[in-house]
Amino acid sequence: MKVTILGLGLFGGGAGAARYFAERGHQVSVTDLRTEQQLEPAVKALAGLPIRYHLGSHPEELFREADLVVVNPGVKPGSPHLAAARAAGVKLTTEINLVFELAKAPIAGVTGSNGKSTTAAMLAAIMQRAGRQMLLGGNLGGSLLGEVEKFPADGLIVMELSSFQLQRLAWTERSPHLAIVTNVTPNHLDWHPNFADYAQAKEQIARFQSQDDFLVTNADCPVASKWSEWSKARVARFSVLSRPPAPAAWLEGGKLVLDLGAGPEEIMPAAELPLPGRHNQANALAAALAAGFLTAEGAGGLWALGFGLSEQPRLPKPKAQGPKPASALSAAIREFKGLPHRLELVAEKNGVRFYNDSIATTPESAIAALESFDCPVALVAGGSDKGVDYAAFGRVAARRADFVALTGPTGPKIRAAIEAAGGGRTRLVDAASFDAACRLAFAAARPGWAVLMSPASASFDEFPNFERRGERFRELTKG
Repeated sequence: MKVTILGLGLFGGGAGAARYFAERGHQVSVTDLRTEQQLEPAVKALAGLPIRYHLGSHPEELFREADLVVVNPGVKPGSPHLAAARAAGVKLTTEINLVFELAKAPIAGVTGSNGKSTTAAMLAAIMQRAGRQMLLGGNLGGSLLGEVEKFPADGLIVMELSSFQLQRLAWTERSPHLAIVTNVTPNHLDWHPNFADYAQAKEQIARFQSQDDFLVTNADCPVASKWSEWSKARVARFSVLSRPPAPAAWLEGGKLVLDLGAGPEEIMPAAELPLPGRHNQANALAAALAAGFLTAEGAGGLWALGFGLSEQPRLPKPKAQGPKPASALSAAIREFKGLPHRLELVAEKNGVRFYNDSIATTPESAIAALESFDCPVALVAGGSDKGVDYAAFGRVAARRADFVALTGPTGPKIRAAIEAAGGGRTRLVDAASFDAACRLAFAAARPGWAVLMSPASASFDEFPNFERRGERFRELTKG
């Protein structure tokens, strides 16, 4: 086949697709608007493979004459290159869609505006500790294409899925066997035309599920909680505000509690979670419920339905004696160390703790980070604009932050939101760059404070991605 990779990118999906087809003898062309210098890590990873590169432009013949076009998640739906391929009758797919089509093992998909990376990684850690062979990927970065065909059917593939990826997964009319939604709040409105379109894209994670599949949803989320009204799957709910009907996981009396149908079991005290904040309590509940709901025999787990081998290790079924599901879950959660750039403690100097929360590209995720601290906070906020509203973030920052260093195109918007919320006690300082904002926050912090880099904005004004922004924050804390 003639295969065109539309958008090589730097997250690994484009490179994974290019490698997959080139190694199987297909004619692969890669096209990206960025230059070879900008894409150097991805191009280097493909060195030695017979791939033709068209960088800095998108020649139209690559779309009209191809047999298959693999579309990068960042390519917007209105792209004229997608239109050219469709007009020529060329099949469109994505790296994620290929993984779904090639996978023999069941897939657990995790989506949400916030918390999806942590929840996906925590679920994978729990399942791995329970003895299940694991693959973890998707929006977390990298590509599973090179591994998925040879991965055994009795394993589990956990994938973080973005709205971009899910919108195009609908092309295949597939959804994962297990769908977890952490929450749905406005995000990526620079890519989606409106919130309704964004929410509809998120729905695709559950839209094609059957009665043999599972949906784990957030009972506290006004959008996601309604999915059970149309879902065909078996639904389980988690909540930090109330006790949903079983099967469910919830927060009660400062403890994480699980009920798979045999009565409530305490997982662990919330204060003993390795990750701070109410939002991480919700993430832990979602991961614990998914793991328990899928693998405990008493809950009619996934492997009991014929996926994989019944003799494979699984969390024990609820019974009067012996270890219970909650016990195994607790041990796995306590060992979980979190992911980089997600409320990551990167340094402690002179009584000041420095937290890298570069993943917080939305107001909601930055709100969750701010509400994780009871001490004074020096906040670094701002970056590139995704077209979202900062009013709620301004109210929380006015109440929880003692000092805010503002940077990037969204800096003035965040300042205005804090001032509108009556943030007179909060000292606001505008900075000319990310580095300058960090240094201002460092200088403002006193012993007992936390310096929190939680930008509530994307990174693209100064950095290629949130990871590089987080790495730069780490570097500055060592200076």
